[in-house]
Amino acid sequence: MKLRALFILACCALALAPLLGCASRPTLQLQGIETQRVLLPEYVTAVYRAIDENTADIFLSDLPADQIEGRLSNAASGLAGTPGVVIHIHVFLTPVAGRTPIEFSASNVSMTAVVMTGESVGIYAGGAFCLPSTAMGRAKFKGRLREGTMRLVHSEQGFEDMLGATEVSGRVFARRDDNLAGRISERMAVLLGSR
Repeated sequence: MKLRALFILACCALALAPLLGCASRPTLQLQGIETQRVLLPEYVTAVYRAIDENTADIFLSDLPADQIEGRLSNAASGLAGTPGVVIHIHVFLTPVAGRTPIEFSASNVSMTAVVMTGESVGIYAGGAFCLPSTAMGRAKFKGRLREGTMRLVHSEQGFEDMLGATEVSGRVFARRDDNLAGRISERMAVLLGSR
């Protein structure tokens, strides 16, 4: 399946049903700065693990939870598979009013987006500022990202970069699942390490 078809599928209207028990769905989107094309996956998986009170790993995907690990493993092995997007947001500093800067032009997260078209893979990376509205470690994480930027850092033969340099913004909602988030993290590390 071509990346163009993935964009069409990813930009479908958001479902009305709540996501995995969350009151809201993630709205995180990547928009090409020059192309103005938007990648807004229909997220069906949104999980996170709290590492400590300041640090967390958040994973968003349009793939069902039971398919993510296998799809990332196939991508790492160069095998074709279901098109999908997996976004990793690593929060490395939680801003606290009066103690840390709270400025959307700053950066307190690093981000990686793995875009799998079926036959090829493109990897985008960058950073942003995330302002959480819940404390790390709770059952659900909520926060907002603005003024983030990402760019393509790796692509396989046949991958068409339809975004170019991107701006990243939107709301993030995820339920805590340290086990699943840890397994996704391991699979992404293998995929990124093979590139």
